[in-house]
Amino acid sequence: MLYIKPPKGNCMRKISQLALALLLVLGSIVADAQVKTISGVIREEQDGFPISGASIRVKGTNTGTVSNEKGEFSLKANAGNLILIVSSVGYEDREVPVVDGKMARFIELQPTVKTMKDVVVIGYGKVDRRKLTGSVGTLKPDLVGSNPVSVDKLLQGRLAGVQVSPANGAPGSASAITIRGVTTLSDAGNTPLIVIDGVPMYGQDRTNNSTNFSASGSVASFTQPITANSYTPRNQFERNPLANLNPDDIESMEVLKDAYATSIYGSRGAAGVILITTKKGMLGKPRVNIGIATSAQQAFNLPSIMTGDEYSTFYTAYFDTLNNRRPTVGWPPANRAFKKGFNTDWLDQILQTGIGYNLSASVSGGTDKTRYFISGGYDKEASYITNNDFQRAQARVNVETSLTNNFKVGISSALSSTVNNALNAQRAYYDAVIKAPNIPVYDSLGLYAWRAVYSPANTINGTAPQRDLNPVGTINTGKNQVTDLRAISSVFAEWKLASWLTYRFDFGVDWYNTKAYSREIDKTGTLRGAATESNINNLKTVVNNLLNFNKRFGDHSISGVVGQSFERSTESATTLTASNFMDDRVLSIISASTRSVTNALNQEWTLASFLGRLDYGYKDKYLLGITNRIDGSSRFSVDNRYVSFPSVSAGWVLSKEKFLKNTTWINELKLRGSWGLTGTDGGAGYYGSLGQYSYTSTGTTYAGTTIISGTRPANSDLKWQQTTNIDFGVDAGFLQNRIRVTAEYYKRTTKNLLVNGGLPGFVGFSTQQQNLGELENKGFEFTITTKNIDKKDFSWISSFNIARNENIITRLDFANKLDASLTAERSGGRFWTEGGSATAFNLMYWGGVDAATGNPRWIGANDTVSLVPFEILYTGTSKDYNSQRRNLGDALPKFFGGFDNRIRYKDFEFSFFFTFASGNTVFNGAKASMYAFSSVDAPNLSRDILNYWKQPGDVTDIPALINKSNTAFTPGGSTSQFNDYTLGRNSSRFLEDGSFIRLKNLTLAYNLGQGLLKKAGIVGGNIKLYVEANNVFLITKYTGIDPEVSAYGSSVLQAGYDEISMPNPRSFRIGFKIGL
Repeated sequence: MLYIKPPKGNCMRKISQLALALLLVLGSIVADAQVKTISGVIREEQDGFPISGASIRVKGTNTGTVSNEKGEFSLKANAGNLILIVSSVGYEDREVPVVDGKMARFIELQPTVKTMKDVVVIGYGKVDRRKLTGSVGTLKPDLVGSNPVSVDKLLQGRLAGVQVSPANGAPGSASAITIRGVTTLSDAGNTPLIVIDGVPMYGQDRTNNSTNFSASGSVASFTQPITANSYTPRNQFERNPLANLNPDDIESMEVLKDAYATSIYGSRGAAGVILITTKKGMLGKPRVNIGIATSAQQAFNLPSIMTGDEYSTFYTAYFDTLNNRRPTVGWPPANRAFKKGFNTDWLDQILQTGIGYNLSASVSGGTDKTRYFISGGYDKEASYITNNDFQRAQARVNVETSLTNNFKVGISSALSSTVNNALNAQRAYYDAVIKAPNIPVYDSLGLYAWRAVYSPANTINGTAPQRDLNPVGTINTGKNQVTDLRAISSVFAEWKLASWLTYRFDFGVDWYNTKAYSREIDKTGTLRGAATESNINNLKTVVNNLLNFNKRFGDHSISGVVGQSFERSTESATTLTASNFMDDRVLSIISASTRSVTNALNQEWTLASFLGRLDYGYKDKYLLGITNRIDGSSRFSVDNRYVSFPSVSAGWVLSKEKFLKNTTWINELKLRGSWGLTGTDGGAGYYGSLGQYSYTSTGTTYAGTTIISGTRPANSDLKWQQTTNIDFGVDAGFLQNRIRVTAEYYKRTTKNLLVNGGLPGFVGFSTQQQNLGELENKGFEFTITTKNIDKKDFSWISSFNIARNENIITRLDFANKLDASLTAERSGGRFWTEGGSATAFNLMYWGGVDAATGNPRWIGANDTVSLVPFEILYTGTSKDYNSQRRNLGDALPKFFGGFDNRIRYKDFEFSFFFTFASGNTVFNGAKASMYAFSSVDAPNLSRDILNYWKQPGDVTDIPALINKSNTAFTPGGSTSQFNDYTLGRNSSRFLEDGSFIRLKNLTLAYNLGQGLLKKAGIVGGNIKLYVEANNVFLITKYTGIDPEVSAYGSSVLQAGYDEISMPNPRSFRIGFKIGL
């Protein structure tokens, strides 16, 4: 027997230590063999764009991670077979199998709502994009390179057929939004319906958002010759109804355009519908997103006006010429000479570089039962006008939870506060352009020089100036502010009755409170200051009861919704005015000695509806859709209260047919068409069918009883305005969907137009709400999206859209309702005619300046030449000067659209975006005002005026200082006031081509790599740094400042008037976004 003696002492301990070490190494090897590193890339199914911040979790464990800015992820998990749960905000969750640590490199997610993706949000439900038989465009803000403060700026130029035009450059101001042209001859009826998480917004038209901040002022008629003070929109500010929304909270925006998509909204769908869906929580651990940015803006362009010395020289010559023509006036030379020595640049005095900033944060997450999204933010956008800014604070809570497997409840609630300061910035800008530059800002006492001192006699020809102008004083004194508080909330309960049937209850509220305050200081010592304060409360409640169904029977499928909806809107308003304050520093109206309530109202409107939609498909190739909505509105009488809005649509998916199935380069080809009715009651007012009465303002009594007088006659025959919609479209995808095309043709005919029609004089009222006339819109839309490059580290996607719309008034019934001499209707300078557009410029043709005499020339419809305007030539005759008008242009473009490019190279992102319009005309009222030399106020003028006609043979477009036009209406008189009819809005002198191409946005971003983030202690997060420029450059023939601005805010019917409106700013922004 072999016997081995065991070692002793230290030797034994060493052997034990070695054995332990070997065991540890073997254990580590075994453990490593049981753990695998799983990696991949998360990207969009359609575009292939990487999805950052996606949650990747091993099912049944707490092991997980998130994708980086390139969509890449990596995690360690036990070897063997397992399942990854991948989720991201706005995308459908996906379970991905992993076999022995191996899986496909790319994991593609399907967006829940996205144009050309699988699911599209429509009215009261969703539909598979491939089965959609209507016209719906979708925009996802997260995929837009720019970072605008307001939601409407996101839509501009992005979707075919949707035109968004900013009214002016003031922060928080409204934009004009039109979808497929003009629907009616009232502004209220041309405003698209906006629905936020199922709640229709209240007060979207300009009537509800305009604030008159001038304590005094009168409305000027644009059918008369203008002086520098007759432009009144400068005394108003129209707020943006979408300004309370934070773009960072929006998941998607769907624009419904045809009858299939809009008829389910019935009476509000004629002008189109914009559905806004806010973000919801996603499955996984809490995700925190933080955004911080700062911005700077400057005036994009400025007018060229005379210096103080040029101004003095010009007006001295003008009054010398005037005195020579009218010696009976007897103005002495001392009063005709204008001071020199001061050269005040009023624009420079009120302009600044506006600095703004944006702070936003959100947290989202969820479990299998509960998901949440909570956000908050603060924005301040400072204008390039001193003291003018827009501020917004907002918070949002979106939560939904499954109480059982079949029952789910949720809430979407947002509260916001917006403040618009120095609303009179537009007025200050206007005054800075026309203010005499030969005087200082302050007088000898150091006070604002409100009343100008032009001449040595401190008067204009012996008369004190009629206006109190000092742009610096206007913007720095008093107070002009509007504060809006808004809460939009909705709660829902959803009960799954069967696998294919769901009942849903919705209750929504839109509460809107507006407080406007205007305070002007004492300038003349007569009123001792004046103030106006208004309070408006609006409340809209919505109740929906809906049954949604989705069932498949072999090759057949049906889906849709049936339900009931009820809405109630109430509005109350009070306006107080006051004057004679003891001190300019006192703001409270109670401190004024003269106070009065100038307006008070309470009104209510209700809408009861029944709705249904049925979508049928056979083999997903042959599609049919039917919708109907019955609306009953309190705006109409009992006999005309209820009306039905049906639609029918069909689609044919040719790419599923056998004869195209093997055509590999065609991935999708679908033909679709729709017909249906939509309506409008927006022009009917709250009580359109009823007469309205008021107590006489003088308190007149009869037999001891105060007299009540009628203010508007009743019209029990008032009916719904109805629009018939026809739409044909094609959707196509080629080369593995790297090229996607949508093309559409549409025609819309509107009948029973709601307008204020005239009445015969013997009735006692001048107008009445009536159904008069018809109009038609027709056009086409085209969109193409291409993936030019689709590589791992390099991608480039382009999108181009263009639209054409033609608007025609096919019938006017005014001739049957008005006196024979009033056969057309005016709208803010517009003149409507049968066969013309609702936004046409029907004007007298301007024939230029006679080089021999310096007199202006007008050319009539029969080529008759007149040296005075026809409204003066025909004064005292039986001739109607309107017969000399011609259709000389249209405020809405023939073509418009946008061109977007998004490029990604490794960690860099670059995007540039163009908008364009062609074929539209703009009335350059700014030039007209800056040509308006006057013997009353002597405003400053454009430097172009120095090129006026001086002697025979001069070739110029500016008439002689004194000519046939500005002496015609006081022939032989001795008045010292001379207005110039060549400056009116009735001739084409200042009508110009408004076509343009604008580089709207330029953005460069850099995503910090994971390596840098790990060094900073951030694991699984992402940081994006970006810099962007907006309104980079503009190409246009328009000689004004900006062809897109409009003196009348969001009004489409009065678009195309530039009246020294604040130009859109050029702005720069730098910021970063953090995801944790």
